[in-house]
Amino acid sequence: MLLLLLFSASKNMSQGTKGFQVVITHDNDFLGLDNEDENYTGGLKVEALFPEMKIKWLFIKYKSEHSLNVSRIGLGATAYTPQDLAKSAVVTGDRPYASLVFLNFGNNFYAMDRGEMVQSELIVGLMGTSIYGNAQSHLHENHWFGSERPIPRGWDNQIGYNGSLILNYNTRFQKQITRAYGSDTDFNCFIASGVGKIDIGNYMINLQAGMKFNFININSGIFQDSYVNMPTLIKESKEIKYDYKEQNRKFRFSFFAEPNIRFVGYNATLEGLMFNDKSAYTIDRSDVKRVLFEFNAGFNMTICDFLSLKYAHFGRSREFEGGKSFHNWGAVTIGFSPARWNYK
Repeated sequence: MLLLLLFSASKNMSQGTKGFQVVITHDNDFLGLDNEDENYTGGLKVEALFPEMKIKWLFIKYKSEHSLNVSRIGLGATAYTPQDLAKSAVVTGDRPYASLVFLNFGNNFYAMDRGEMVQSELIVGLMGTSIYGNAQSHLHENHWFGSERPIPRGWDNQIGYNGSLILNYNTRFQKQITRAYGSDTDFNCFIASGVGKIDIGNYMINLQAGMKFNFININSGIFQDSYVNMPTLIKESKEIKYDYKEQNRKFRFSFFAEPNIRFVGYNATLEGLMFNDKSAYTIDRSDVKRVLFEFNAGFNMTICDFLSLKYAHFGRSREFEGGKSFHNWGAVTIGFSPARWNYK
């Protein structure tokens, strides 16, 4: 019902811009390699995207000759579990149970003429609820995805048990640095971009920096990674221009890889709540690794600017002393655009 209301309202939100999109992402360590529903065990996020709302939100926006702002509202959940699920008592030396159920409110800013993208987001949620533990217990009890793992017994020991308010804000910046064209102007062999991200709040405090590489880009650029029917680059003589015409590309595709370094200031899923923490078990702050290597790689595919599919494989180095040396998981994203994006 919420998505239908937003779809109806989106037609009157931003002059000269129309469109609506629903994006569903599920990540799970069963989609990774050699995992047994442990560490970062998975999450689910459903988002609605629509033209910029007229009310002023506290998100990063700035003027550009050819710019676009897209608003986002979503609902999601994430969870972390120890490797030993069978014990109901605290498992010391292992990762604490932790979950977050949240609403997210965000804005995506695109400067098409400069190849820049800024995504900013406010997260309001609860840690320590019983929602994810009950869901995981149901999945294991009924052997979903072929799981033979024990039913988790220790969710009563999770961080922030019984529900604790979370407020977090993050901003991600991406800037195209260079690209290499193939023989066809709709085919870009290679695109390189710089990426930076900041998280601040009582859930995570992080600083990330890295690169993003897009390969074999068919009718695709950095803006098509998640959102369909964005203006694409066209090449005329020695000049690079953007095509703003309403298009109906039958097929878009690209591979991507994004390595980065994350500097960790605070992580509630390990260290406990920032204020008045009464969690049964946390990782000592001196044992938390403050510099992590992370990567994600995969592909994007869009059909007729209506249906988009993305698979990403994630990896992360050891997060705390004695923890798993390297954890990886996969994520599948499906997007639908019942009202095609149009900007001019």
